[in-house]
Amino acid sequence: VFEIDAPEGVDAILEQIANIDFIDVDEGSPDSYSVAVAPESVKDFEALGLKHVVVHEDLGADILLE
Repeated sequence: VFEIDAPEGVDAILEQIANIDFIDVDEGSPDSYSVAVAPESVKDFEALGLKHVVVHEDLGADILLE
């Protein structure tokens, strides 16, 4: 899961990631947007150069631990 900085708003982020396989996991923060990116799409996502932090390296594994 990646938390993407969204200083220009979520719509600007959605336009940039439109061709990436992702699931919206955002909790409504006005300054960031959170997505779970499919493993096969991570390199394409990172190539976009968006400012982001990794929240979960492997969401599936983290869910199993709970």
